[in-house]
Amino acid sequence: MTKTWARFYANVCGSRRLLEGSIMANRPFVEELARLAKAGDKVLEVGAGTGVLGWPLAQAGVKVTCLDNDEEVLRMCEINARVLGADIKYVFGDGFELPFEDNSFNLAYSEGLVEHETDEDIHRLLGEQLRVAPIVVVGVPLEGCKDIAFGNERWLSVAEWEEILGRYLALRAFSYNQETRLCVSIMRGG
Repeated sequence: MTKTWARFYANVCGSRRLLEGSIMANRPFVEELARLAKAGDKVLEVGAGTGVLGWPLAQAGVKVTCLDNDEEVLRMCEINARVLGADIKYVFGDGFELPFEDNSFNLAYSEGLVEHETDEDIHRLLGEQLRVAPIVVVGVPLEGCKDIAFGNERWLSVAEWEEILGRYLALRAFSYNQETRLCVSIMRGG
C-alpha cells in the first residue's frame, strides 16, 4: 500500500470533533495568523493538509485560499470545510511554483510542510510565498515532538531552525504546544 497524504488524513476527514481538535492543538499558530490578518485580507495556505487552519480566519471575514498538489487531499479539505461551515477556496498547484501573481495575498502560511524539505527547498518554498505575500508564517515541529510522522520529517532543534530561517527578517518567533512546535513570522527583506 502506497503511503499518501490523503491516506494520512483520511481518519480526520469529515469528523468535526477531530477537526476542531486540530485547530485547538494549533491555537497559538492560528492566533498568530489572526494577529497578522484582518477581515477582507487575502491569505494563502501552502500545503492544505486537512484544510482547517484557515477556518477561524474565514469565520472572521478573511478570504482564505488553500493550495495543495494532491487533488484527493483537496477533495477532503472541501468536505472538511462543509462540515465546519467554512468559506475557503481550494486550489490545485505546486508550492514551488505558485500559480498566483506577485503580491496577490496579504499573508501566506504553512504549518507542517517545510520540515519535509531540504534546506535549499525550504528557501525555494519560502521565496515563492514571499513573492506572493509580504508576510509568511511557518509552523514546524521541534526535536522531541511526539506527533504522528508521515516518514520524512526533520525533527530539528530551535537552534537548527534559527540557522535555516536566520536569513529572513523575523517579525516574531515562539514555541507552542508544550514547546514541541515552533512558529516563525517572517517578512520580505533581511
